[in-house]
Amino acid sequence: MSRYLALPKALRALPVWIAVSGGLDSTVLAAVALRLRPRLPSLHFAHVNYRLRVPDSDREEASLKDWAGREGVPIRVLRLRPRAKPSNLQAWARERRLAFFRSLIASRSGGSGLIWMAHHQGDQAETVLARLLRGAGLKGLRGMDELEEIGGLWVFRPFLEVPREALELYARSHRLGFHHDRSNDGDDYLRNRIRHRILPRMAEENPRIQEVLAVFAARAGQTAAALETLAQDWLRRAARGSAAGPAALDRRALKRLPPALRASVLEAWLRGGTGREQSFGKILPPLLAGLEKTAEGIELPLKGGFWVQLSPQKLLLRRRSTPLRAAPGRRRPGVAV
Repeated sequence: MSRYLALPKALRALPVWIAVSGGLDSTVLAAVALRLRPRLPSLHFAHVNYRLRVPDSDREEASLKDWAGREGVPIRVLRLRPRAKPSNLQAWARERRLAFFRSLIASRSGGSGLIWMAHHQGDQAETVLARLLRGAGLKGLRGMDELEEIGGLWVFRPFLEVPREALELYARSHRLGFHHDRSNDGDDYLRNRIRHRILPRMAEENPRIQEVLAVFAARAGQTAAALETLAQDWLRRAARGSAAGPAALDRRALKRLPPALRASVLEAWLRGGTGREQSFGKILPPLLAGLEKTAEGIELPLKGGFWVQLSPQKLLLRRRSTPLRAAPGRRRPGVAV
């Protein structure tokens, strides 16, 4: 697989863990990895059985164990079952899955490893549209990265430019058996509605819509990276040598920036100052509007116990333990972030 062989040598030296679900995509990924096995440092399968579709999910787990046994591949399985259905089931599943992968690598691979995931071009298109509908900026619209570090976990997605039809063809030609997840048939989740309703309508106008969205995601990522570099350079100059970065930004200096760079500076500043991603789709519009209208007294709560305040001369970032006072006659807007 050329995508894998093009990775940096240090990453190719890591033990390989294939995230297998039993579905078409991950079955093809595991089959390709088995063909590459002589060129891999080591190969392992990892499976999460959420036990939300019993008995189907248990049959899938048994089938994967049987396949791994025939191929002589070590497999680790996490069995879960939430006591009550989480409010955001997909987010809950993703958090448990990533935590499981981290624990596997920490305990079985000496603290290092490379997780292969089977996201394909269709998944990328769905991700871009889902984030667009939620008001993501350029960084979010870049979609998923082929190679990504998530909280110290290296994730590799070699199929990100491959259409699902190609995976189906591979499975047929190699006579691969796989399971069908019936939860994908309904429209309970946004991703399913995009797949079943929105993308087919878009494909009527452009049959290559998935490829178009993938190209758009790549360009958005390149643009976001360029703006991030410019924003960090601007913040370093504003910090005047402070390793921690500026605790306040000058309003007049911000207003002199082009609008796109201004938004990128605010994102980078808030992300660096709070140490985490924020709900920028909710935070940036009132801040940017306030800068344009010379408003003051705007205070917004942030994740991680922080507040950001727009004062007459500056934009201030402080911890909630040092609460900001609202300007006389003004009140804090009820912005939930």
